[in-house]
Amino acid sequence: MVKLSLLIKADLDHLAFIAPDADTRFYIKTACSNCGEKSEKFQYISTEDTFLTPNGKVAKCKACKRDHNIEILPPFKRYTADHSGSFSPIATFECRGVDIVEYEPRAGFSAEGEKGTSFEVDLAAGDWSDYDEKTSESVGIYEFSHKFEVTK
Repeated sequence: MVKLSLLIKADLDHLAFIAPDADTRFYIKTACSNCGEKSEKFQYISTEDTFLTPNGKVAKCKACKRDHNIEILPPFKRYTADHSGSFSPIATFECRGVDIVEYEPRAGFSAEGEKGTSFEVDLAAGDWSDYDEKTSESVGIYEFSHKFEVTK
């Protein structure tokens, strides 16, 4: 079993934080930790769709037929303005028999402006921007990047 943390780095412009929503779908590609077979397409995992073994829903390697299990460990964390420009974890995944090799950010994030305005965020295009009517300023997320790190 391996625990992987998803760390993000971004420049937040006039935002207090960004965070995954409770029902965010994380789009990932995986590789079997036994034979190395990689998934061709992105698949999603959310807190509602955790793969369970052996009695529940099971993902299997197409090549070696071994069971795979990925569980998202609560809670999600906020990426705050204090973290802006540096990597910080937002989610942790417990992986059994499989490794996460690629992540593609999409919709399912929320951000809050400096004066409390809520925004729905879609990171599929990379950068994201909007206008905060409370502060009369543009807000944005720029230079978004991510990585996975093994954690304890």
